[in-house]
Amino acid sequence: MLSPYSIPGRKFSSNYEHTIAYQFAIALKKNLEKEWPNIRIVLSHKRNEQIQSLQIANTANCLQIDLFFHFQFYQEQEFNIPSLYVYHFSYGNDFPTKIWDLSWCRVDQAYLINKVRTRQWAQQMKIILQGAEYHPWFTAHGPYKVPLKPLLGIMAPGFVIEMGIKEDADWQNYINPVTTSMVPIMEELTKCITSEELA
Repeated sequence: MLSPYSIPGRKFSSNYEHTIAYQFAIALKKNLEKEWPNIRIVLSHKRNEQIQSLQIANTANCLQIDLFFHFQFYQEQEFNIPSLYVYHFSYGNDFPTKIWDLSWCRVDQAYLINKVRTRQWAQQMKIILQGAEYHPWFTAHGPYKVPLKPLLGIMAPGFVIEMGIKEDADWQNYINPVTTSMVPIMEELTKCITSEELA
């Protein structure tokens, strides 16, 4: 599931954050579907549809998604190299927890179900996004563990990616790097799907 920022958000020169984030999510979806046609990519909401994060979490969990990305943008200062930040959810209470399949789970502890896989995938993304080929375009930071509202209640491995842009169209500079950073994750998901089909 790809989840662009759903409320107007920050103002850019000719657009609001939710418009830019939606354009980015649509372009990324096309990239991913071209590369992995056997994986279903869904958007959390329609263009200009304002939806609460817990509604998105409920939909994501009902669909039993395997992966969740939320996208945000901010205006970078003209003299700075843009930055990309990767976050995943945590209250800092990542102690070993046994989650039973039929047990109730508090909304603020849903992330614990896939915390190990989330941490592994965040590290894989970081290594790729910090590659030398992207240094002229942006600097990647993280992954940071933060209690972020867009990830609250999401059971699947979930990430927030926040990207700095100077001009409204600069979101396009992030499409290929973000797609590339997702390659190891998508390959792992594809193997899981294939092995389930064979079983």
